[in-house]
Amino acid sequence: MATSTTRTTRGKRAARPAPARPTQKDIALAAGVSQAAVSLVLNKTETPSVPPATRTRILQVAQELGYQPRSSGAHAAQCADHDAGLRHPRHHQSVLSGSRAWAADGRGAGRL
Repeated sequence: MATSTTRTTRGKRAARPAPARPTQKDIALAAGVSQAAVSLVLNKTETPSVPPATRTRILQVAQELGYQPRSSGAHAAQCADHDAGLRHPRHHQSVLSGSRAWAADGRGAGRL
């Protein structure tokens, strides 16, 4: 694989970008499975649709590639507040507050 050197306007070499972090897609390609299977395994979802041998292979490939989940995604999943709302250019405040009231008084229990 050929590499090229990039020069800045002052004649100094530009810093090379850090190597890309392996993604779930990379793991799927290396393990010969679907991205959905990789996602299920890495998110620790127990499902009969991913056989134990496949689960083991995915975890092994993830470790070999040095996969590290992005902390921002995990944090966002933990902090999800499950609010749902609609925005209309003229009435966005009333729609959102109405949906919260609907959910809070039990009328929307289990539906949002």
